[in-house]
Amino acid sequence: MRNSKNKLIRATLFLLIISAGFTGIGRSQDVDGLLALVSAGKLDSANTLLADLSYQYPGHPGVRFARALMQDDALVAAGLYKDIVRNHQDSPYAAGSLLRLGEYYYSQGLYRQSREFFLRFIKGSPDHPYITNAVNLCLRAGIASRQIDAVYTDLAEFVEMFPGRAFDIPEELDMTRVPRQRTSPATTQNIPAPVTAPLRGLGQDVTPVERESRGDFSVQAGAFG
Repeated sequence: MRNSKNKLIRATLFLLIISAGFTGIGRSQDVDGLLALVSAGKLDSANTLLADLSYQYPGHPGVRFARALMQDDALVAAGLYKDIVRNHQDSPYAAGSLLRLGEYYYSQGLYRQSREFFLRFIKGSPDHPYITNAVNLCLRAGIASRQIDAVYTDLAEFVEMFPGRAFDIPEELDMTRVPRQRTSPATTQNIPAPVTAPLRGLGQDVTPVERESRGDFSVQAGAFG
C-alpha cells in the first residue's frame, strides 16, 4: 500500500515538472509574440494580447516590459522599467529597461541620472546592438551634467572596451585629455606606433543618435515624444 502511494506521489511530481516545463515554454512564446507585435507597430493587436497575458502571467517581466513600451505616459513607463531592473535584474528584459531609463532621464533633462543608467547598460550588455547609441548619449549626458573629468574617463574605458568602434564624439571634448589606455608590462613590447588621426575618425559609418534600433525593442511607443 505504501509503495503504491509513493509511486503515485512520484508520478504526480513528474507530471507537475513536465507541465511546468511546457508552461514555461508557452509563456516565453506568448511574450515573444507580444513583443513582436509591439515592434511591428501593431498596437491594437498587442493591446488585446497584453490584456490576456496580464491575466495569465501577472508580474511577468516580459509582460511588464511590453506594457512599458506601449505606455503613453512616460512616468508610468519609467516606473515599470525600474521595477524590472530592481526585481528582475537577471531577466532578458533588464538590459532593455536600463536603456529605456537612460533615454527617459535624458529626455527629461536629468542628465546625471541618465548617465548612470547608460553606464550600467553599457557595462552589463557590451554586445547589445544599441551599444553605440548608448555610448553617444552617455557622453552627452556627462557633458550636460558638467561631469567632464568623468566623461574623459568614460571615453577612455569605452575605447578600450570597443576597439575600432566608431562613436559620435562631441566636439566639446579635447581628445588630448583622454587618459591613456591601460597596458600590462607584457604587452609593452612590439607595440605599433600610435596612429596620429584623431579618435573621432576611428571606424566608419557612425550611427546617428536618433536612429531607431531593432535590438531589444528600443523604440518607445509614444512615451518619450
